[in-house]
Amino acid sequence: QHPLADKQNITPKSLNQFEIITREHGSGTRFIMETFLAEHEASPVITMEMSSNESIKQAVMANLGISFVSLHTIGLELENRQIAVLDVQDTPIIRTWHVVALSKRNLSQAAEGFRYFMLEKGGELLNEMFNTAKPGAAR
Repeated sequence: QHPLADKQNITPKSLNQFEIITREHGSGTRFIMETFLAEHEASPVITMEMSSNESIKQAVMANLGISFVSLHTIGLELENRQIAVLDVQDTPIIRTWHVVALSKRNLSQAAEGFRYFMLEKGGELLNEMFNTAKPGAAR
């Protein structure tokens, strides 16, 4: 278990003493993380840079560091108590997602069903997922 797993109201600056595993330069997750840390004048040491969420999850589970990842990428690990969501001030960081499609092409029935589901139920599903991923809930 990570020393921060049971802590509450962790300051972003306190992350400076822990090794950070992150996505590669140019990724949206990396940009959001760097912006968040800069806004909080935090500058933890990045010890690993990886190009996939799966690699990052495996490194975190091997206790090689902590990371910023999208909640939807760690559902199974949270459910199985392999990863903990840390209670860091001013998180979660909310990102805006858009459903896009070619404008001059009709969607297939399956794609239209997916689009409808995302627009009508996506937010609710993510809220439900996040409510089950309270900080410290999984180990």
